[in-house]
Amino acid sequence: MANDGTSQAKKQGMAAASPKCRPLVIYNWDANQSAIPGYKLKEQPLDGLIYGGAWLAGITYGLTASVVLPVLVEQGVDDENWDLVTALIPVVGPLIRPDYTDGGAGFYTPLLLASSVVQLTGVGMILGGISFPNTVLVRSDLDAPEAPVSLSWAPVLLPGVAGASLRGAF
Repeated sequence: MANDGTSQAKKQGMAAASPKCRPLVIYNWDANQSAIPGYKLKEQPLDGLIYGGAWLAGITYGLTASVVLPVLVEQGVDDENWDLVTALIPVVGPLIRPDYTDGGAGFYTPLLLASSVVQLTGVGMILGGISFPNTVLVRSDLDAPEAPVSLSWAPVLLPGVAGASLRGAF
């Protein structure tokens, strides 16, 4: 059922209305029901999860880097703090640090572990938004045909330059 609160009978009557009066997209449509006349069923990724997950993972990684980079700049990169460099690898970096076993990181250890857990949560949100799409109805008259995508390569031979170029049309 659509999120606009109309009953199924009203939706059937909506299809007979002029195209300008009908909504562009009807969200939360039951995938087991057929499309009403003038609409096509389409699956859309869950944008909220994708954007929220990207924001969560990106901001957390940025905060982690803003804590780790000043320490690396101040102390320099050497064998003693090489484990902090691995913390700059997104998502799994804080988990693969070698100093967890010998108790070396001190204050940074719980912060970097929490950062990795939050980044993993963001990646999970992105994957969930892609993996579980939402079924919506889209007006048929708005569905533009998709342009074909083509890629081709060509050799490049110029004075002093040799190589290849990739051309794309979309």
